[in-house]
Amino acid sequence: METLKEHLFTATPITDEETMAALQRLGIVLVHKTPSGEGLRLVFVIPEGMGLVEGQQWLAQQIGLKEFDEACKDLARCSFAVPEEYVLFIDEEELFKEQAQQPQQAQQPHPQPLSKGEGSDMLQDNPASSYNAPAITPAEHRGEALSPAEHSTPLSFGEGKGGEAVGGEAAPAVRLLFVFDLCREQAGLKDVDINARGSRHNSLLAILSVGAARLLSEAEAMAVVAQRMPDFFKEPDCRQLIHDFYAKYHDDSKMMSTTVQRINARAEQLAKQQQSKDDKAQEDESEEETAETVTTQSTNAFPDIPPIPGLKQSLTGVPEQMRMPALCALLPMAASYADDVTFRYCDGREQRLGLMSIVVGEQASGKSVCKDIIDLWRGPMDEDDEQGRRKEDEWKKKRKNRRANEKLDPEPEVLIRDVPITISCSTLLKRLKNAQGHTLYSFCSELDTLRKTNGAGSWSSKYDIYRLAFDHDEWGQDYNSDQAESGMVSVGYNWTILGTYGALGKCFKGENIENGLSSRVIVSEMPDSAFAPMPTFQDRKDRDAQAILEAVNTLRAKHGFIDTPRLRKAIASWVEDKRQQAMERIDRVMDTYRRRAAVIGMRCGVVACLLSGEKETKHVIDFALMMAEYVLQEQCRLFGDVLRKQYAADADDTRRNSKNRAVFDRLADTFTSHDILALKNDISDAAARMIIKRWREAGWIEPLPRQKGDKGHKFKKVKRNNVTA
Repeated sequence: METLKEHLFTATPITDEETMAALQRLGIVLVHKTPSGEGLRLVFVIPEGMGLVEGQQWLAQQIGLKEFDEACKDLARCSFAVPEEYVLFIDEEELFKEQAQQPQQAQQPHPQPLSKGEGSDMLQDNPASSYNAPAITPAEHRGEALSPAEHSTPLSFGEGKGGEAVGGEAAPAVRLLFVFDLCREQAGLKDVDINARGSRHNSLLAILSVGAARLLSEAEAMAVVAQRMPDFFKEPDCRQLIHDFYAKYHDDSKMMSTTVQRINARAEQLAKQQQSKDDKAQEDESEEETAETVTTQSTNAFPDIPPIPGLKQSLTGVPEQMRMPALCALLPMAASYADDVTFRYCDGREQRLGLMSIVVGEQASGKSVCKDIIDLWRGPMDEDDEQGRRKEDEWKKKRKNRRANEKLDPEPEVLIRDVPITISCSTLLKRLKNAQGHTLYSFCSELDTLRKTNGAGSWSSKYDIYRLAFDHDEWGQDYNSDQAESGMVSVGYNWTILGTYGALGKCFKGENIENGLSSRVIVSEMPDSAFAPMPTFQDRKDRDAQAILEAVNTLRAKHGFIDTPRLRKAIASWVEDKRQQAMERIDRVMDTYRRRAAVIGMRCGVVACLLSGEKETKHVIDFALMMAEYVLQEQCRLFGDVLRKQYAADADDTRRNSKNRAVFDRLADTFTSHDILALKNDISDAAARMIIKRWREAGWIEPLPRQKGDKGHKFKKVKRNNVTA
């Protein structure tokens, strides 16, 4: 070893067998002077299980180097070629062995190199008096730009966030590039030259700040910046900026913000979509089924929509990024026509096609495209309603103009299915009583209009009706007055509402999220229109309008039970897979929303099956799974934070109530506040009364009538199913 130290610190050629044996034991495969002639570079195989810094410290200790530059520990150091006479030692077979014979590495006698992307075969300039950290080889980092659309040789960055192996089906290297691009757009730099001198430092800082540093490790950030900002990356300031940012601001323990979660979900969608498109490009498919190329730097890309008759023609001429919101707006309308169809869900129970959707977006984000499509579909329904409304208007006119004591015919019981969303509860009950088993439908262009409506038509008065409508459950009311409608009905009611984020937040507060309404709604988001060019729409052809009319007639003609075994099996597998994922992540929000997302996906699949001639084709199965996945992601993203806070608040209440549970269990079935004080003598009378109040609110106890001679109020424990609460 002393001979090895002598060669290293005097930079003399290594030829003797003793020194070469020492190099082999340490896994050193290359030793040469740096291009400046003043430093020394070592290339060595990092022992298995060690990281970059650990490997450097280990080798420094082996060669007797006391000083160690801990700042040089990233993967982004460049390597430059040197003249042959600068080389002191080289083992070409071992140096170039990893890429060609990587599977056989486990058979090597010396310490094993780390896998590609974790720092194997690393090079670094070392001053003759100091040993610095190794850096990645030129083969790992050439600085060439990589387009996600041209990833025939994808990069490999080791392991991704959360310990998930990068290198799976979603083309991970491409996913990381998508993360960077989406963060760039989120920072408002989509149309800015981030490589321009004078501004590139601030541009990179902004990209890291909006979420890139939360979704990428430091090594991944180095590799991606080398692709996206190659000129800047060559400068030490760039690498130092990244390192300092991660050292000061990076914290994996913090919860991801909604924006970061959205970027991460979009990146995964885009990467999977890109991989799927690459796979499809190798197959011989018809031009009709071939999807367009993904736009790399778009935060609003959506999954491919399988071609379903009627639905496909409805989206003709709609910009790609608006198709998914338009489809989500349309599905409740389509399901309303198939209101006499039942199907069996995965749990064995029969269901009907109850669907509700909300399309949310900023002001002037193009939400009106949904109304244009809905108007095409509800034309036949409005034609049927016109005759009923005419009869109703004539009767109202006669009632208004009748003479005193003139007998008037009973009010006609007409079928009107297309009703305004601001309909009063009394009128809604009347429409449902006269529906003859059909499903009503409402469309509203502004969610805020519904929220501001007072009286019986307000959101707060009808949200429980909407929850019942999801399963065609019963609802009713009973009044003494003849002016109000009374009765019990099966609620068949679908609707589509458009609105802004503000209105959505006001309507879906803690109550409407915790009580299950949010999980029953298809929620879809319009593409971000901030600083975006005006979207271009194309005219819909006559044959498309005819196809839509045929789709309406097809759905209206379907009656009775439809069996969909393949669809059931696919949805059952999907919901079980999501259960496993939620359990692994201990994600209660995902576990909650996955259940009704599967129901919604199944119902959308049944609609697609009906439009496809009751055939469970691959497109139908793909359509159902796509809708289930999309609904789950959107619900978790838009409502997840509120539901998570609600769960936390409920847990606090449970912990608060459980403090006195032992006292409650020791009390007799009938007790007074004095009994509580006897068991818990360290509290005041006021505290005992507060405990009783909480127990009453929780439904654990109820008061008893006060009798003469009683000292204080008596309470009894509430029993449910023969078990005391």
